[in-house]
Amino acid sequence: MLVTTLTAAGIESTPKVQFEAARTLGGNNAYLVLHVAIPHALPQIFLGITTANGYAFTTLVMAEMMGQPGGLGYYINASKVWSAYYKVFAAIIVMAILFGIITKLIELVRDHALRWQKGVIR
Repeated sequence: MLVTTLTAAGIESTPKVQFEAARTLGGNNAYLVLHVAIPHALPQIFLGITTANGYAFTTLVMAEMMGQPGGLGYYINASKVWSAYYKVFAAIIVMAILFGIITKLIELVRDHALRWQKGVIR
């Protein structure tokens, strides 16, 4: 939902002048969507993906903590019951590392897709 909302907002914020210029140069509707609107919306799309990734990771861990037998959330609860707090901290560190790796992968894809912006935004 978040990615959809930010994608729609990004496409909606595309200046009319860009659409008119592309139409003047012979662009049809498919060209306007694929080569004008979506590239303009890519920063918002990646913002939505990054935010949704955080929400999804949090929701996954909470679902595991609420009774799903398996996963790091379940492991944290089971370790907490036995007062094995070193295991709780280890699981939290593993989650942080996994989340960091996933976020870094998204950033790499974003940087490749938005390589035309390099040096424009400071």
